[in-house]
Amino acid sequence: MEKEGKVFEQVNVNNWWYISILIICIASMIYGIQNGNKILENLGYGGIASTVVAWWLDFVSVKQKNKELKIARCFLYNELVSLITFDFIGIAQFCKIYFLESIDLSSDSHTFKEWLNILDSEFHKLENKNSYLSDFQSRTKSKAEIVLKYLNKIEDDRFYLYREQMLNADLWSKLRDIQFTYYVLATRNIDDNYIEYVITAYKDLCRYLEEIGFLKWITKKRFQATYNECLKVGEDFSRCF
Repeated sequence: MEKEGKVFEQVNVNNWWYISILIICIASMIYGIQNGNKILENLGYGGIASTVVAWWLDFVSVKQKNKELKIARCFLYNELVSLITFDFIGIAQFCKIYFLESIDLSSDSHTFKEWLNILDSEFHKLENKNSYLSDFQSRTKSKAEIVLKYLNKIEDDRFYLYREQMLNADLWSKLRDIQFTYYVLATRNIDDNYIEYVITAYKDLCRYLEEIGFLKWITKKRFQATYNECLKVGEDFSRCF
């Protein structure tokens, strides 16, 4: 799985600032020793000691800050992962319910793209397809609206999230692609090309997810058509950070 650093920059200690101060202090100490100036010599010693202590304290503080940011980011985006997985499993369950007689899905697991291929190939074999469209659209719309609500909340809070280093402009531009895809899925009405349109939208969604380091693994994970998979995904995601 990709690590968080692929998307977020870590907070770093300004090492060059401390090195510059140390150089000045060492120069002061050496000058004082060579010229018998105890004041400059002692200032040099004191400056070196103070700088080393401050450098160490800053290092510890930054390390703790990065740890807290990882936890906060994991908490924030874990909800998105869970909602998208919940949506993906809804597609898998539709396949399991309606295509179980034509393909053995009872104990098999697939990536989401494979579930989409099953949906694409098997749905067109159904007789009286229109009788199934209403149920499929209802499932798709309800789950899309939930994900869209989450992403709309991110959009509303994005400037706060920028300030708190929970979001950056590059990540938000990619999340907006996901947001638009779910807007389309939530608002698309049933027509003759509805299934093809939805499958295309989900394939676009997979492509958008693959552009985000800590989300790309979702499209490669194999899962069964059971919502218990959401718990497993949550555990996996916690290791991404």
